[in-house]
Amino acid sequence: MPNNGGVGSMSLGGGASSSLDNVVANAVSRGIVMSVAAGNSNANACNYSPAREPSAITVGSTESSDARSSFSNYGSCVDIFAPGSSITSTWHTSNSATNTISGTSMACPHVSGAAALLLARGVSAGSVPSTMVNEATNGVVGNPGWGSPNEFLYVS
Repeated sequence: MPNNGGVGSMSLGGGASSSLDNVVANAVSRGIVMSVAAGNSNANACNYSPAREPSAITVGSTESSDARSSFSNYGSCVDIFAPGSSITSTWHTSNSATNTISGTSMACPHVSGAAALLLARGVSAGSVPSTMVNEATNGVVGNPGWGSPNEFLYVS
């Protein structure tokens, strides 16, 4: 029986790896909503894992102007864009440390949080990706990149 309440966030990536893709697909098949970073190579996300795994929500990065971040991967494997440039977050150097950094690894947690909100709203895990894209703001991402959707994260 699938668990319909979990969210996984993978702010990592690398070359194509069927093993890594399978880890993500197996989590999704067990009812976990998986958001994954698209990657930071200004290249086609379909060439990277786990960004290429179709069952995951693959997240590209935007700047404060809502334009795609210059480093963000793009393409048909990207599902949605979220803020990922100059994001301040906690940091590993102490319990009170923060750091301001950029990357699709900073955009991915925004989508994970949105997924948790949708689950709390009663959306099933299997419907979270399509609901998220349906609720996204369309057409505002500047230069989303060849083959990318022009969908910016928004949850009502």
